[in-house]
Amino acid sequence: MASYTRRAATRLGVNCAIDVLTAVGTADDPLSTEILADLKSHSLGIHLGTKRLPGKHLGIVINLKDKTGAPAREKVRLDRRNSAFRDLLDGAAETDLASMTEGYSHIVVSGTSLACIRDRASLLVLLESARLANPSPQIIVCTNLRASNWQMPDRDDPSGLTPDDAAWRQKARRWLDAAIELADVVFANFADERQLRGCESPRDAVEELRALNAHAEIVVTDDAFPILVSYGAGDEQRLETLGVPPTGAVVDTVGAGDAFAGTYLAARLAGRSCYAAAECALAIATQVVTFDGALPRHGKSLVFDPGLFDTPHDRRRT
Repeated sequence: MASYTRRAATRLGVNCAIDVLTAVGTADDPLSTEILADLKSHSLGIHLGTKRLPGKHLGIVINLKDKTGAPAREKVRLDRRNSAFRDLLDGAAETDLASMTEGYSHIVVSGTSLACIRDRASLLVLLESARLANPSPQIIVCTNLRASNWQMPDRDDPSGLTPDDAAWRQKARRWLDAAIELADVVFANFADERQLRGCESPRDAVEELRALNAHAEIVVTDDAFPILVSYGAGDEQRLETLGVPPTGAVVDTVGAGDAFAGTYLAARLAGRSCYAAAECALAIATQVVTFDGALPRHGKSLVFDPGLFDTPHDRRRT
């Protein structure tokens, strides 16, 4: 998401610095060194609070394919049990947590981060401290529900949970709801909300999220189906629907949600309305599903349609 925010912000003429706060292994872990260099290669900064922890490594995400090269039924396989990130906030004092957000205008938290980090309470303290700051940064929450992340051993469940143990849903909902209540922008996927909350439609998902947070912009995606954008306009709440335009052959959906959220955020930074920002975001996300992997590579490039990215006013589809 950070990379797509950077790409779109650059295209939209937004001058901003984006820092990544994380934890990786020590210098003797070549992958950890490589990932820090990779972040910098995408014009991303490394937050001063980033840690290098001995005996730890990066979490692993395997993009699964069947024998023909097409996406498998199980899209990704995750192995994050010994990820350095899980211990990022261990032992951090409340003053340390507050200082991590000083000077930043926006803070992005993924549901993946909330699921994987052991000290979730400290992550929420970090967000609460930011909310109390003056000026207060905007908090963006991407729910990114991944069941296996919530089933790992943690402080709530030291022995971990099995996939058929419904307790992981209760845990995920409790912590995600606490983060959503603090957010200014919420990105959610209908399939995730259906799994987590039993929502029967994207509109139900918007209503459930709106009940948690009366002021946030709420964006609910639904794969190839229309996207809902809910936001306040004066004293009223508006709900807009955007159809997803046709794409080329869908090769890989990994990264599409990050591309959408990152581009939407950049467009909002550029002063676009919620609707116009969602249009820009769709234009990029629908390209991401046409190539393999989360980021373009091997000569692939993104097309920033001038009709969208050079047009500061809203365009309504009829």
